[in-house]
Amino acid sequence: MDGAIQQKNYFNTNKEFFFIDSNNLDSVKTRFYGYSIQDTGIYEEGNLDEQAVAGLDGCGCYIYVKADESKITIQQDFNGSYGIYLYSTEGYFALSNSFYMLIEHLKEDYTLTLNIDYCNHILCDTLASLSCQETPICEIKLIDKDLNIIISNNTVKFQQIDYKENSIKLSSEEGIQVLDQWFYRWTALFRNLKMHTNNISVDLSGGFDSRIVFMLMAESGINLNEIRVNAVNDDLHTHREDYEIASELAKHYNVELNKKLDNNRLLYYSFEDIVNMAYHNKMGFHKEIYFRNAKKEDKVYRVGGGGGEGVRDHWDYSESEFIDRNINYANP
Repeated sequence: MDGAIQQKNYFNTNKEFFFIDSNNLDSVKTRFYGYSIQDTGIYEEGNLDEQAVAGLDGCGCYIYVKADESKITIQQDFNGSYGIYLYSTEGYFALSNSFYMLIEHLKEDYTLTLNIDYCNHILCDTLASLSCQETPICEIKLIDKDLNIIISNNTVKFQQIDYKENSIKLSSEEGIQVLDQWFYRWTALFRNLKMHTNNISVDLSGGFDSRIVFMLMAESGINLNEIRVNAVNDDLHTHREDYEIASELAKHYNVELNKKLDNNRLLYYSFEDIVNMAYHNKMGFHKEIYFRNAKKEDKVYRVGGGGGEGVRDHWDYSESEFIDRNINYANP
């Protein structure tokens, strides 16, 4: 039919997710899932060289499975963005970065029981589970984000990573050094990224976080009018006020807001793709399953400040306040 949207499979679950169990260790291959953010660029499976492997420092959204003759090592980013799920019983173990894939492999041959406490917990939470270990299935555990996994001699072992997540006074000499390192890392990344593409979008609003991110982009020295500076322009929430602030900032930097990027065709996913992405990524952990129907033919790199808002929403109060707040969610 003329004008109809042509849909095809673009999402290959076997390339995006892995399943490893104690019966298939000999067939496991080295593979990188997701992306690593380094000051020299953004690395994926296709461009991950030895230098980029050595630079894996937890920044990004990735899992790196390295298979040697004697062992398999699995690293993940310091947020544990994918999640790695482990089922273990006497004489057998299985793990995957897809909870859905793990269940599909186990459900016919192994006992799986519903975790009632977990289900009650997620019903009371606002959007997604905050559990650091439990899952909807009692026999499946979420691996801690600060652990590397080492599989050798048919045994799963763990190696603790010290990401040095301690508090430093910003006014101290050490604090200023950390801030400088953060600044130089991101400005170097934006310069390197701009050398390869103009398909970059940076959010700008009246919010504190997006203004910090925009400042990094501006201080990187790239031509901001060759990328897209994105500012929402509608009457929802505080967007009208945000747009006015963004407009003043754009005027100061002589930047055009909401400039269209180069013509970039949309590739529409099949229904199978849409369901696979939603189920493999979020099933059992997120109340809102996000159904993405298309992707850009050429990658677009979007930088925003929404992460800061998420951090402050959960981690700006004490342990007792956190417990009281979540207990209140459960009150009728």
